[in-house]
Amino acid sequence: MTVLFVTILVIWILLSLFLFVWFMTANIRSKKSFDDKVYKKLMSLAKNRDYLMFNNVKNNDEFGNEYEFKYMIMADKFCYAINELNVNGAISGININDNFFSNIDLKNKRISIDNFYKTTKKMAKGLDSYLQQRDITDNCYIIPITVVPNSISIDPVLKCEHDNSYLFKLKDLKKGIMSIEDKTNVGPVRKDVAEAYRKTLISLSSVEDKK
Repeated sequence: MTVLFVTILVIWILLSLFLFVWFMTANIRSKKSFDDKVYKKLMSLAKNRDYLMFNNVKNNDEFGNEYEFKYMIMADKFCYAINELNVNGAISGININDNFFSNIDLKNKRISIDNFYKTTKKMAKGLDSYLQQRDITDNCYIIPITVVPNSISIDPVLKCEHDNSYLFKLKDLKKGIMSIEDKTNVGPVRKDVAEAYRKTLISLSSVEDKK
């Protein structure tokens, strides 16, 4: 009887520990899963369209603060700087020019989040300034993109584009970039500029993913 009790107790303790670790790491698993999906979408785009893709592109702004774009896609006409916003529930705002928006999660808890249009636009301008110092920005424009999970509800006030900065759900990321490339009436980036961009982005990123 004692052996049976000890066995049941040990099993219960191990099960409790497993469930505790499982729930404590749920957010980490969710973040990794979303990141993997974004990565696969962008890699598919890069391979299908012969684009270059870079991971973890880091730089400093004019005040010395480090910022990072999770991914960058160097396409034919533009360079796309992409960051993830992995939240659930809904995102809403009163005015698209406000400094902060709201995220209402699945438990109806309201959390203040930065205006991703402004944040990514500022980061893109910082990167553009860095490139300008090296005289290689001619004929190539950086377009910042924020990607969110498909399940998120987006307030119509926030649109999907503001001041040449975009918000896409994951399912629309690939076709959104292709649409910008196909519908914008500008010529392709010059080969010499593209090569200078490539070398600079390699120096700023952790990995260059070949097509």
